[in-house]
Amino acid sequence: MIKKMRKRTLKLVKLEVLSRRLSPNHPNRKHVEADLAMMEAGFKGEKALDYFLELITDKEINVFHDLRLPITNTKHYFQIDTLIVTPFFLAVVEVKNIRGNIYFDHLADQIIRTLKGEQEAFQDPVNQAGRQAAHLEKLLEHKQFRKVPIKHLACFTNSISVITFSNKYPEKAKSKVIRPRNLLEKLEHFKSLYPQRILAKSDLKKISSLLLKNHSDNETDILAQYGILQHDIVTGVQCQSCFSFPMQRRYGGWGCLNCQGFQNGSHLQALNDYSFLFKNSISNKEARLFLHLPSALTAMRVLKSMHLPSEGKGSTYRYILPS
Repeated sequence: MIKKMRKRTLKLVKLEVLSRRLSPNHPNRKHVEADLAMMEAGFKGEKALDYFLELITDKEINVFHDLRLPITNTKHYFQIDTLIVTPFFLAVVEVKNIRGNIYFDHLADQIIRTLKGEQEAFQDPVNQAGRQAAHLEKLLEHKQFRKVPIKHLACFTNSISVITFSNKYPEKAKSKVIRPRNLLEKLEHFKSLYPQRILAKSDLKKISSLLLKNHSDNETDILAQYGILQHDIVTGVQCQSCFSFPMQRRYGGWGCLNCQGFQNGSHLQALNDYSFLFKNSISNKEARLFLHLPSALTAMRVLKSMHLPSEGKGSTYRYILPS
């Protein structure tokens, strides 16, 4: 049973918005686009695993995607791509969607990807998943849950990548590297190692509640992370047909100056973008400037039409944007 659905992470969504609105000539644009491409590939890889997870028929097996949990006694967090909770064991799955030839280097705790003659290093995902499992074990112990075996796997979802290992890479670690099609078989193997039921139905409910309660999205200040200032952001309403900026407010809708198209609700996407890049509330003046509206009255009409909650009075009056 899927207890936490997989969806685009908050950081991925913010990167998508930033990529649309960052000035084309900004010096950090390539960095933003590279990180966006990497996160998109990661999300695509995680989705490739979902088909096999959906084949699990045991209703007592719970699946959680994209967990971000606190590291015990610190201000830091750890992230789990997929966590499988069974009455017998837990399994942490680190998902990788990496193209090319992948070489596991036991000496440097890394994998080396060779693609089109270029090499790039990444963390060893087996050890990465192992660290996540250790953090999860400490979290459950801290919350006084009974001890349960926690296994970890590294799943490579790109079907044409070629995986090799250094001669001294541990056999035990090799066995933790799988393809999506091997997942169910691996879970059966783990069950054969731990045939004794450890978690009662009530324990499964408690763990589910704990995981969901302690999960928190990564509220990244995406502009600060990439050294981007507010004036580097392209403002205005974007045309949903030709994707040009800005549209012009006309007759209660929006007219595109480029393709001459007319749309009604395009400001909704623009205000959504504003919320992800800046803050989740907006004043009349801020909306007027960001949407390129001609007057405070027009801005008020646009914002009032959305039936948004508000806060403050007079000069501090603000509209709360949807999250």
